[in-house]
Amino acid sequence: MMIKIKTLTKKQLNDARQCNGEMNYLNCGQCSLWDRMGGPIMGQECIQRLAKTSLELLDVLEKMEWSIPAGSDGSKTQCPKCFSFKYSGHRPDCTLDNLLKYMSI
Repeated sequence: MMIKIKTLTKKQLNDARQCNGEMNYLNCGQCSLWDRMGGPIMGQECIQRLAKTSLELLDVLEKMEWSIPAGSDGSKTQCPKCFSFKYSGHRPDCTLDNLLKYMSI
């Protein structure tokens, strides 16, 4: 049986970042990691949702990397962050390139 895993919101991601891993039913009331059905998202499900959200965001960033068409016929592409052409590569200070390299390890 395939379980559909939902992604997390920005607030839920920020709350997860602050979680010390010891959240339980008594002290996680301020955390937004609650399912719409009213129960906390804990343990394995929380990890799965964090991973799914991260991988989906990474996929979007990879698709954006060379997304600006350039040249008279649009055959060349540029990075939307550093505006370098794909054939010459990113500028050394390109945050998109650095993030993608880090995430690809």
